[in-house]
Amino acid sequence: MFGYYPILSRFFVFLFLPFALLLGLAYKGFISQPLPVLDGTVTVSGIVNSVEVTRNKSGVPTIIGRDSNDIYFAMGYLHAQDRLWQLEVQRRFAQGRLSEVFGRQAIAQDIWIRSLGLVDAAKQAKQHLSPAALDSLQAYSRGINQFIQGTSDLPIEFNLLSIEPEPWTIIDSLTWIKVFALNLSGNYRTEIQRFVSATRFTPQELQQLFPQIYQTEISNALSQQDLISEKLAGVFQLAEVFERDLQIGGKYVGSNAWVVSGKLTESGKPILANDPHLGLQIPSLWYAVVQKGDDLDVSGMSLVGLPLVIFGANRDISWGGTNMMADVQDLYVERVNPDNPNQYWADGRWMEFVKSEQRLQVKAAFPAQIRAPLMPIEITTRKTIHGPVISDTLTSLDGPVSMRWTALDNDDTSYDAFLQLNKAHDWHSFNQALSLLVAPALNVLYMDKQDNIGLVGAGRIPRRKKHSGEFVIAGSDPDSQWQGYLSAQEMPRYLNPPAGYIINANNDNTAAGYPHFISSQFAPGYRAQRIEQLLQQQLGSGQKITSDYTQQMQLDVQDLSVQPLLQQLLKMYREVSKTDAQSNKSQALKRLADWQGDASVESVGATLFYGWQRHIRHRLFSDELSANWNRQSFDSYLEGVKSAVESEQIAKLLAQQSEWCDVVGSLMVEDCFYVVDVALDDSLRELEKLRGSNIDNWRWGKVQQTLYKHTPFSQTKVLRDWFEQRIDNGGSPHTVNVAASSYQQDHGYVQVFGAGFRQIIQIGADKRQHWINLSTGQSGQVGSQHYQDKIGSFQQGLFEPIDLPVKHRLILQAVDAKGDNR
Repeated sequence: MFGYYPILSRFFVFLFLPFALLLGLAYKGFISQPLPVLDGTVTVSGIVNSVEVTRNKSGVPTIIGRDSNDIYFAMGYLHAQDRLWQLEVQRRFAQGRLSEVFGRQAIAQDIWIRSLGLVDAAKQAKQHLSPAALDSLQAYSRGINQFIQGTSDLPIEFNLLSIEPEPWTIIDSLTWIKVFALNLSGNYRTEIQRFVSATRFTPQELQQLFPQIYQTEISNALSQQDLISEKLAGVFQLAEVFERDLQIGGKYVGSNAWVVSGKLTESGKPILANDPHLGLQIPSLWYAVVQKGDDLDVSGMSLVGLPLVIFGANRDISWGGTNMMADVQDLYVERVNPDNPNQYWADGRWMEFVKSEQRLQVKAAFPAQIRAPLMPIEITTRKTIHGPVISDTLTSLDGPVSMRWTALDNDDTSYDAFLQLNKAHDWHSFNQALSLLVAPALNVLYMDKQDNIGLVGAGRIPRRKKHSGEFVIAGSDPDSQWQGYLSAQEMPRYLNPPAGYIINANNDNTAAGYPHFISSQFAPGYRAQRIEQLLQQQLGSGQKITSDYTQQMQLDVQDLSVQPLLQQLLKMYREVSKTDAQSNKSQALKRLADWQGDASVESVGATLFYGWQRHIRHRLFSDELSANWNRQSFDSYLEGVKSAVESEQIAKLLAQQSEWCDVVGSLMVEDCFYVVDVALDDSLRELEKLRGSNIDNWRWGKVQQTLYKHTPFSQTKVLRDWFEQRIDNGGSPHTVNVAASSYQQDHGYVQVFGAGFRQIIQIGADKRQHWINLSTGQSGQVGSQHYQDKIGSFQQGLFEPIDLPVKHRLILQAVDAKGDNR
């Protein structure tokens, strides 16, 4: 038959059979494959006393046991039940082993992660943890592995990719803390941006692009302009891949958090609100839980991969956190010995690179089963006294670049900090716990049942001698070395301020006159200002703060950042009025004149402004940037430079009739009105193509969508619609309800960064109340009803108590005493 019908036979072999196989596996995974057991009794090995696990209608578990380590065992068991594929991806990412599953596309990421040495750093950190910390991590690992050993029904991702889960270890958990810190520590990218830009622009131009940096730092960078700017741009682009494909890092990665004293609340009890902002994914990075034992009573959000509540409440205190935006990374250009490439200059002498030879396994392209296996890739990673060499992923140029980063310190006790935080009972023990935090650097907000409120800056902040960490620096300079760290007593700290509330939204956490350098990369204060504005509005009207009002605050989409640029644009059109009253341009300007910065899903003004702003950035900067680089390999780097310029700075440039407005290569001398007028035309044409000519259809929620990406099946067309989820959404990077998006041709604005959950806690002497708003769902199993059941309610801001009535009850029955195989 195949001989007579060659085209039909090829279709059958190469299209029909793989598709049929895929459908069969999908059926097995989605329909016939049992989901984890939620009711009854399961006999397990590895706990001392039996543990009860109840789940409410949203799948949120309450773990009840006597011993803390039995509870942490159950936590591992539940994470494996609901998030086993997520655990596998996290482990492989942190170890630099994604290529074993995803093939060639992950090679560069794997090499870069291996060059950081996260696993080695975790092994060193393990040696400095307390016995209680090690016991809790071992119990958690036993719980994960007990589930793996006891099930034959793996999540469908394992079946589709033909792999088996590996046993979980203490090192896997500790390595994931390093990845969490990496997610919140992106200043190395900013150093690259500034350094590479400094080699291409004048100091005056650079000051306009990055107004927060110091002129002396610009001069220092320009003195090194012959160094490896192209290589650094390549490292930056790799970080962009992490952000785009793996949701690691991003601009203003952080959170909102505020705490209000009971003196200002209707109940007389303090209220804490928190909503961490990270890259969005499905399932979420977070997992809601209640843990109850003889010495443990805590509720809140855990990070998958760790047994503890990271942000939440216990019997006595509540806490939430935001990224401090601290500068905890420095990049060093190393001077290599011209006579011996195995040596670099530091501390006044030639020193040997510390090398490690590693082998990278790479999966063959689909269908891997019928292809010859690929030869392993042999890689060499290098370290200096400053830290790992992170530039060896890109071998086009000489000049190694190493990175000093607090999270790579050998004596990292961050896990102990989180463990002790779960059991802290007052301001003193809260501060003691946080004194152990190394990375990430956090602002941790506090309240207790005695109505004390506070904030502690926690984590290691470097002391620098001659530089402020703004640019890449010379590793051979003895003055470039860190001079230790700020002590816990020197960190920002506030207790019961006169205002009766404390707010942080990644903005500057220091008071006037604070003597130490923490960062030049604090988020603009717009979100914090809006939170305070909302509190003052309520209190100014004679009303007290309630949990319901706090929920409304977390959903607020008023953007305070838009006014300087918006008013400047409208002023320019009043001065040069040349628009047809019936044209879309005239309608757009009228809408914008009436718009007050509301970025709701129904807002047309938001659509007009954010699109116009994006095109103004492009028209202002693209010609100069392209003229300086003119290489496609720099595209994502150039986009990063443009997006780094805040709208307030753009407004200043337009008001000053900046030279940026003149088009490079044009025979004319263009003014700034030309730039904004052409940018408006560009934006309107784009919207007409995307949503039609009726301006009423240009609502922000129809132009911007939130995307919850799945790893890896968001990259596979035939599986994408089953695994990833999208929903219309409002918001902007500077609204309390954060939505950071980028424009995709023919799709509109796609939000891949925002809040992963919201929680509100009210605590008093008699009881605590804890409300949560989950972003996707508790389960990572695509066939579960809790895989995506919270997406709509999250968009609407529908909170529910974390301790809803019981729907399922599972007993983990102990059969023997725990083993110990650390």
